[in-house]
Order: sequence, then structure tokens, then C-alpha cells
Amino acid sequence: MAIIVICHNLGGSKESVWRYVDFLCEAGYKIVSFDFRGHGESTSISKLRFNYKCDVEAVMKYVSEINSTNLSVGIFGLSMGSLAAIIYAAEHGGIKSIVADGGPLLFKEDYLGYVARLNGVKNPVLKFLFIRMCLLATDLCNVDKMIRGALVNLKKCPVFFIQGEKDFLNPCRNSEKAVEILNSDKTKYWLVKGANHLSTFFI
Repeated sequence: MAIIVICHNLGGSKESVWRYVDFLCEAGYKIVSFDFRGHGESTSISKLRFNYKCDVEAVMKYVSEINSTNLSVGIFGLSMGSLAAIIYAAEHGGIKSIVADGGPLLFKEDYLGYVARLNGVKNPVLKFLFIRMCLLATDLCNVDKMIRGALVNLKKCPVFFIQGEKDFLNPCRNSEKAVEILNSDKTKYWLVKGANHLSTFFI
């Protein structure tokens, strides 16, 4: 038996991950789910800066307080949640294993290019300016460096990457690069044929 902390995706919530919970509970795991700031029932609107690792730290503090029998703790991160999970595990240790579905974000231009298309920005010059403005307005310019540094410190931790073959938001090369950086026999990579971003559960 172990505790699994589920970190939801951008725009998700503690309820949006329930489809993953039933079979994990049936397998004997205890589940902790929460809302990142600016999501679900969280009243914070601080979404422009990547502060989500602070939320994981707060949840892990709570988990340590209720974990009276000293169960092992793992993290299941979905897209954005996988970034926070990986960074937390690298900085704090003590995590038994990590599952990352639809992440991590090592090539931020892929994601921002998708956001540009979503907003109808097609002109190459306007797209370039749009991406630059996004990087200035947020701290995504540093998040890939944070993830790379974190992965280097996770070589001894089992990490399982789940990746949709047709992921339009976070293409396969992100997970493939993460596996290359880790370069560990404890790292596993599952490419799900025909799946898109966070749709592997339904394949």
C-alpha cells in the first residue's frame, strides 16, 4: 500500500482526475487530490507565474502529517502537474516514484505555438511576437531549464512517462528528451498509439 498524490493539468481540478482514482483505489492505493492555485475551489488568481511547485510542497507537508504509518509516497502528474511533480521530487526527495502523463514541457515553443494557433495567430511575424510576449508575461522562459535541472537530479527515482502519439499540445519529443536526459534503467516510456494530449486513459 502507498499514497499517490495526483497533480492535475492546467485548467483541471481535484475532481477532474477522478477517472484515474477508482482503479487506483481498487488496487489498494490511498489517493490525495488537490486544486492548484487558480483552479477548482482555489481562490488564488496567481496563474501567470509558475508557482505550482509551492502548492505541491504544501500538499506534501499535509501528507507527511497524516502519514502516520510511514507509507511510501508517489506522484502522478498530468501535463502541467507533471512539471510541478518533477521539480518537487528533485528538490525534496523522498518520493518513491513518479508518473508523468502528457509532460514535461522541455520545448516550450511547441506549447506556445499551439496557444498562438488557438488564438488565431497565423502570420509568422505575429506568431513570433505573440510567443515573445507570452514569455515576457510569464516565467515559461525558465521552466524548461528548471525541468532539465530537475531531471538530472532524478536519476535514482523511477519515472514512468506516458505520451500520446498524436499529442498536439506537448509533442512526443518532450518525453523522449526527458528519457534521454534521465538515461536511467529506472525510467520507462509508454507511447500510446493514436492517443492525443491526456487522452491515453480512453484508448
